[in-house]
Amino acid sequence: MKKRSRTLKNNYKNLFRCVIPALLCICLLWAAGCTVRQILPTGADDRTTGAFQKAVIHKFDADRDVDEAFPSAATLCENAAFEELLQIGFFPMIVKASSPASVREPATVIVKVRLTYRDAISHSRTKAKTGTQNIVAEVRLIDAANGKAFHSEFVPARGVRSSSLPGNPAELGKMIARHICQVVQNQ
Repeated sequence: MKKRSRTLKNNYKNLFRCVIPALLCICLLWAAGCTVRQILPTGADDRTTGAFQKAVIHKFDADRDVDEAFPSAATLCENAAFEELLQIGFFPMIVKASSPASVREPATVIVKVRLTYRDAISHSRTKAKTGTQNIVAEVRLIDAANGKAFHSEFVPARGVRSSSLPGNPAELGKMIARHICQVVQNQ
């Protein structure tokens, strides 16, 4: 009887030595499979749905003339656009880019904006600034998956003159955010 109980104990020990590691391996493989499934895109090309899931906002830039007249206009405009995009909730994820390096991610749009005077576009600018020139924002949207720009347009600051811009860069930033959402929605 002792021999049989000893054999039975050895069988249970052997069983636990094999089954427990096997169960752990199965659990680890299952967990790794779930993680990989969340990282990989579900379709062959997420652009076929026309939806961008992430927006990467690069630091807004300004022409030298705009920067001299209003040193903080680009930063204030960028922050207002970022806040408006968050408030609209069109993109599930919005990130400010810390470096100008391009991001290669599917379903991601890269936003680059440059503030300039309207007359700088038409090249008919004179040396003397009148203070009533219109500020415009050159908005470029780039598909991060392939690195190609799919939209480039000048967004005018409707009703915002350069003389009033220091007190109202938020309005231009909000207009830029709405423009981005409209363009991406129509893609």
